[in-house]
Amino acid sequence: TITKLTVGGTLSNGTVDLYKLKVTANTADVDVYKFAFDITTTTVNLSDVELLDITEDTEESLYSQSTSAWTSVSGASFINVLLDDDNPTAGVGGELRTISKGTPRTYVLRGTVTGASSGDSISTRMGGDGGPAGEAVTTIMNTANLIDTDPYQDFIWSDRSVASHATTTADWTNGYLVSGLNSASSTPSVVAL
Repeated sequence: TITKLTVGGTLSNGTVDLYKLKVTANTADVDVYKFAFDITTTTVNLSDVELLDITEDTEESLYSQSTSAWTSVSGASFINVLLDDDNPTAGVGGELRTISKGTPRTYVLRGTVTGASSGDSISTRMGGDGGPAGEAVTTIMNTANLIDTDPYQDFIWSDRSVASHATTTADWTNGYLVSGLNSASSTPSVVAL
């Protein structure tokens, strides 16, 4: 289950929380691989976007990127967040994160704002999947990398159903019909000045 949480505060120069969510494994442990967000700004500059796991007292960075890696279409910036397992030998991004049954994880998307002035705002939505995976990969369950090639690949997760589960096993799918995740995108979190 995905639960959108309230982002507190107002827009200002410096580090700003853009979107906050909680992911709950309802019946068994699950793994997540990818989230996607679309961000629309007025005239403010946004850089150094980072996704953090803030469940524990010590925040853990799962993704960090400058604006150069974003895709911009019609005034919105799209960020594909491939999660990092914080293992320095595993590379950067595209790794699984486990959410244990009964132990929800809370995540926040943050960015650095400059040039904020009266009337400015930043609107952030979490991407959802409008249909089942399978258009590009022919099955609704496949490896994480292959699901990521499908047109519907904004949220990638696994039920861990293969005994030797990894990102390379065929037990990954997209966010279609995941509770709390809309088919296109979520209600936006807006921070304004």
